[in-house]
Amino acid sequence: MGSSPTKQEIVAVVVLYHPAADVLDNIDSFLSQVDKVIGVDNTEEPDERFVGELATRGVDYLPMGGNKGIAVALNAGCRRAVDLGYGWVLTMDQDSTATPLMVERLGECLATAGTGAVGAGPIAIVTPVWQHVGGLPEKTRPGCVDLDLAMTSGNLLRLAAFEALGGFREDFFIDRVDNEFCLRARRHGWRIVQRQDVLLLHRMGTLRRVTFPVPCFVTDYSPVRRYYMIRNLFELRRQFGAQFPEMLAIENHYWRKEIVKVVLAEPQRLKKVKMMLLGWWDYRRRKFGRYQDLH
Repeated sequence: MGSSPTKQEIVAVVVLYHPAADVLDNIDSFLSQVDKVIGVDNTEEPDERFVGELATRGVDYLPMGGNKGIAVALNAGCRRAVDLGYGWVLTMDQDSTATPLMVERLGECLATAGTGAVGAGPIAIVTPVWQHVGGLPEKTRPGCVDLDLAMTSGNLLRLAAFEALGGFREDFFIDRVDNEFCLRARRHGWRIVQRQDVLLLHRMGTLRRVTFPVPCFVTDYSPVRRYYMIRNLFELRRQFGAQFPEMLAIENHYWRKEIVKVVLAEPQRLKKVKMMLLGWWDYRRRKFGRYQDLH
């Protein structure tokens, strides 16, 4: 376990990609909760006015010179944090909003989480409950519990774990990057802990409610995102399915429902199905990296 990190020990890393003006509001939501913010920009031609707004907020701006993927950007931001001497990183998506005192309350889990599934070993990540904006409200309850997986946004990540594990897997490019890191951490004895009464407000795809064939929420991810999801999911199953069968069962249940929703309730369904099949085929051929570089 350990004591809660102080604000001066924490830097936020937010990954940017063609950010809209409201991203500044999201950054403002956690700006005062950390010592510094590093903005890692995957945008091909950054907006100078937006970059200027970051500068007025004291954000350490790190342009990547184009879209290198979420994993490369996270690795770059975390390595900058290590070089600056920080011990913890708050990893944030640009479309996520921190709730008041979120970082401080996450840190409290380090002293109160107790013994986890892998014993009382070191905690790599403390994560909040993810409230999808526009979705059903999430239930909260007191306490901290161990998880196998955590979404990147809102995580309080111990940089010692980041360095020990060699960072995020860059050839995944996007999707399942967070899951792969968490499962690899669990495999090596690190713990993933969730504080169950702290919320992160997150926007996921183009979330909308449909009534046919049954009432449900659909995310309407693009066809190329569906490609990455399927390709990287099969790789996770291959690497970690035997060790984490409960994860495999949850994923199988989720994707049975998700494929039905894609086929029956989302636009571009034929193209999405084709891209998912291509993702599976590239997995079989052991082809990873950015889709545009492979095809």
